[in-house]
Amino acid sequence: MPPSYRFDPPVIRVRAGTTVTWENRDHFPHTVTLLDGSADLVVQPGQSASLTFDRPGDYPYTCRFHRQAMNGRVIVVSR
Repeated sequence: MPPSYRFDPPVIRVRAGTTVTWENRDHFPHTVTLLDGSADLVVQPGQSASLTFDRPGDYPYTCRFHRQAMNGRVIVVSR
């Protein structure tokens, strides 16, 4: 998460069972909020948060604090 109000990269593709980690390199908190409601992680400056994606699917997410600009997607494919 760079300090420019965006997730970088905005879309990633991973295999089922992969743990994805977001690092906050900004000066204020952001969230990783899955739109399906299954996760809502607050990531403080200088910290990171991780989620493991066990099932194939499309997982769009946003930052609750900056929805207008910070959106991303994890595409999970079969092993």
